[in-house]
Order: sequence, then structure tokens, then C-alpha cells
Amino acid sequence: MSDQDSSKEIRRHEADRIEEQVDSFIEKFKDEVLQKHFPHGAIGVSGYKTNAGMMPHVVDVSMHSQQYVYKNTDFYYHAQGRKFLHYTKFSNLVEILKTKTIRLYDFNNFNDPSEYYFSQRLRSEMTEDITGDDKGDLFAFSFNEGDKEDFTMWRLYGDDGLGAAFEFEILGEEKQQDAWPCHYLSKVKYNDSDGKLIEDFIDDCVEFSRRNNAPKISSIKSFILPLLGSLKREIYKGENEVRLLSVKNDFFFNSLEGSPQYNYGLSRSGALVKYSCVPISSQKEYISFINATSTPHDKRRLGYLPNIQLTRIILGYQIDHDDFERKLSILRTLLKYYNYEYPFTIPIVPSEFVEFFNKNNSK
Repeated sequence: MSDQDSSKEIRRHEADRIEEQVDSFIEKFKDEVLQKHFPHGAIGVSGYKTNAGMMPHVVDVSMHSQQYVYKNTDFYYHAQGRKFLHYTKFSNLVEILKTKTIRLYDFNNFNDPSEYYFSQRLRSEMTEDITGDDKGDLFAFSFNEGDKEDFTMWRLYGDDGLGAAFEFEILGEEKQQDAWPCHYLSKVKYNDSDGKLIEDFIDDCVEFSRRNNAPKISSIKSFILPLLGSLKREIYKGENEVRLLSVKNDFFFNSLEGSPQYNYGLSRSGALVKYSCVPISSQKEYISFINATSTPHDKRRLGYLPNIQLTRIILGYQIDHDDFERKLSILRTLLKYYNYEYPFTIPIVPSEFVEFFNKNNSK
């Protein structure tokens, strides 16, 4: 055997030894840390770095970014059998209907100073990359559970009763929701104690590395971000918010031709904003999808992302009779043109609070 061949053999054996060490470390981490906090959590190795002594000192892990990993924890929430309401301006509703998408804006776009506040409490050698700077990697669309209107939500988000609300369902069974890559449904929590699961997990990660003289675990950010996006301060508890969250994942979305994960636009103030899109499926599109008659691209678009279906539109309580009729005509035109109503008609109704503001428009 030549010196060159001998050198290659030594390097190969050394690489095998390092990989065995990393695999052993990951298996032990699963058993002692991950399963303790997230019984359905899954993890793999995406890379590692070695020190001068050829010992692994940083392991890049890939946490499975799907909702099922949070099963049997307080952060698991599913849509099956539930209806939801989203309040907005009428012009925003028109844009939603035209584009057939909802927008999940990154957390830099939120005015609420308490958004992402819990990340400030996560400072350790294990989580140094989880900071407020990661707001641009997390996107959210907010709404409320149930089909009963909320007067406070109308005032805060429905243009003070001059806007609209749309009721919707998220299609598919629980197992389909569990398999969404990079998307999560979350009921927002408003107590600091709700973040204890995150803190305990991070503490155990750090202690595991210290106790085992083990490599530092990197790249757990995507696993933690949806949880951080599900926490707000208690003063906002009255909003009773539900969120559809998305975590930046260039690898997954680059594999979907024609489906970039996020886009850029301008806010009303002229600032640059980043948002992620999720499709609204008309009944016709979804039936076509179920019957396997849609194109491969549509199958990927509808199969990998949450599928939102409109079930009712509500016009605000301060819209007078003439304006109601005008807006009703606009919505009927859009719903028909964009095939939202096959084979069923989507009801468009005045708010249940209209009787307190404009009796000419009630019933």
C-alpha cells in the first residue's frame, strides 16, 4: 500500500470514528433530553465541526420542523372541527380574495412590544443564536377561534366596525396538519409560566453538554421559534388569539419550484416588510385536489401548506345600508370570478352588532 493510500485509509477511519461519536451523542441526547420534553420530537445530524484534536465540538442538528413534534405538550393545537374569524379592513379583504392567499408577516412588522419578549430570557452558550434578531425568520397570521363575533376585536382590527371579518376552516385531518413542513397552528399563551417548557428544555440541553463533556448543539433555533411566537404578556389575554406560524426554511421551500417562502412589500408607512403566503383554496380547487385532477404544482402547493377555506364573510356594524349593498356587490363579483363558491354559496352577512349602530341595515 502506498503512503498516499495509507493516508487516505487513516483519514477514512478517523472520519468513521468521529461519525460514530456524533451518532452516539445524538442518540443519548434524544433519550435524556429530547424525549423528556418533547416525546414526539425527532432529530438528525446535518453537520459537525471538529477541534484541533479531531474531536467534535459543535454538532449541527436538524430538528423535524413539523407540528407533531409538540404533541403531548401544552403547545400542541389542531384545527379539525374548528372555525376561526379574522378581522381586517375591507380593502385588505378584497386583496385577500384577489390574490387567493393570506399573508403571514414576520415579527419585525408587529407593533406590539411584547412580541417575542420571551427570547430575552434565553441567554446561554446553547442558545446564543436565539435573539430578537431572529424575528425575521418567524412569520404569523392571527385570528380568533369560534364563529361568534367579538366586539373588542372589531374595534381593534376590523376598522372600528367599518371593515370586515371572514370566517374560515383549515381543511384536512389532524394527521395532515401534523405533517405541515415549517408551519404550525398555535393558541397563544399569556402567562410567563407557559414558557417554562422552553426554559427547562434549554437548561437540560446545556446541562447535558456539561455533564457529558459533549459538543455544543447548534441549529435548534427552528425548533424553538414557533414556541417563542406563541407567547405574549398577560395584559393581552383578552385577545384570545390563535396563530398560524411559519418558520424560515430555505432548504424546503427552494425544493418547491415556483413556491418561494417569503416576499417583500411596503407597509402603509413605506417601510419594507417581509411576508410569507399561504393559499386560500376555493371549494372547487380543493375538490379537484382530493380527486387527484390538479396539476403536480398545485398538488405540491395544496398538499404541503395549510389549506384555508372561506365559510362566511361578515361586514362591519358601522357600514350603512347603501355602503353595505355596494360592498356586497363587490364581494359577490370577486367570489364568482375567482371560483370561491363552487358548489356552495358563501354567506355574506351584516355583523351581529349592527342593531346597536344602524338599524336600517339589520336583517
